[in-house]
Formats: sequence, C-alpha cells, structure tokens
Amino acid sequence: EIKNYSAHANVLHYNTGSDSSKMVGNQLIWFDCHHSANYGISNSWQDNLLYQDGLVHNNGALEGGGIPKSGTGITMGDVADATGSNNILRRIVSYENGNGAKINDGSVSFGFQVTGGTNTVFDSCEAFGNGRDGFDGGRADNAGNASMVFLNSSSHHNHEDGFGLNSGPTGRVIAIHINTIASNNGQANWTAYDGAHIEIYHAAGSASSANIHAF
Repeated sequence: EIKNYSAHANVLHYNTGSDSSKMVGNQLIWFDCHHSANYGISNSWQDNLLYQDGLVHNNGALEGGGIPKSGTGITMGDVADATGSNNILRRIVSYENGNGAKINDGSVSFGFQVTGGTNTVFDSCEAFGNGRDGFDGGRADNAGNASMVFLNSSSHHNHEDGFGLNSGPTGRVIAIHINTIASNNGQANWTAYDGAHIEIYHAAGSASSANIHAF
C-alpha cells in the first residue's frame, strides 16, 4: 500500500526519458495506491510491463483534502505519447479518481489513461466512479500511435464516458473490445472521435445517455 503522496504528484512513476532507453519487463503485483496529489501510477517508455491484481483509487487529493477536480488512477505514457509496447494490465480496479470533475470540464480525471504505445492489453479490469472517463485512450494532441485491447473489462458510473477514444489530428488510435460491459456513465458507454478506430465484440451497454457516441 502506498498512499498520501504529494512530493512529485504521483505515487509510483516509471520514466526513462527516451525511446532509446526503454525499460523492459517491470512488474507491479498486489498493490493498493491511493490519495496521491495527481496520478496514482504513471509510466512512459516501458515495454512488456505488467500491472496485476491491484487497486488504484481516490487520487487527486490527499486523505482529508476534499473532492479533487483532477486526478487519474493509471496513466500509460505519462501524457507524452510514449508508453511503449506489449504492456499488460490484469485484474486492476481503478475508481473514484478525480471524482469532483464534470463532463468535458478539461480536467485529467480518468480511471485509466493510455496516451500512446502499441498493444496495451486490459484483461479483466474495472473502472467506476471516476471524474471523467473510466478508460481514456489517445489525446487531443496525440502525435503518435496507440493500440489497445480490452478483454472481459467493465466501466460504469463514471461522470463522462465508460470507454473514450481520441485519435487527435495526426495520430492513429485503435481499440478492440471483447466481452466488455459499460453502464450508467454520464455521457456515453463508448465514445470515439477525431478518426479513432474502434471495434466492439460481445459487449453489453446500458443506462447511459448514449450507448455509442462517435463524432
């Protein structure tokens, strides 16, 4: 368990600084990261990373610090389009991060965020009660590529989208959903925009303002 961290605004941060010096094979298993000043966990320039059997929640403020507008559970790419490749998140629950945020308020308040990298796999993950999206892929200014697969994962009761996907003006972002469930999200269960590519198989969506929102 790591909690109440504010020195650099992240509970755990993996960042090598360049494509030429990527870290390979880091693992984080059986963890509970909560109440950081910004992100719970962030990483960039990672290949073959494994996060497994963990909780990430209530990030954006320290305990007793009020209800934060910004705060994200796990950021893959450290908001730099630099995640790496073949990273796996398995049985991770990310909830109540930045839970003071509102729909489209510009805050960075997600359960999971993937800004870049190829073949990121979410296996049996769950996001709920987050300030904006449960899962957010890509960025409005994405300069690279991002591809991700969601297996047996769910996203519900988030303030904006269950699964959001943004390709940006120059990037190419792809998400494939297999056996996913989305419900009770404030805006839509699945959203794709700015040329993002999404494929959804064997899914269930209900009780949101829109089931699929594409623009």
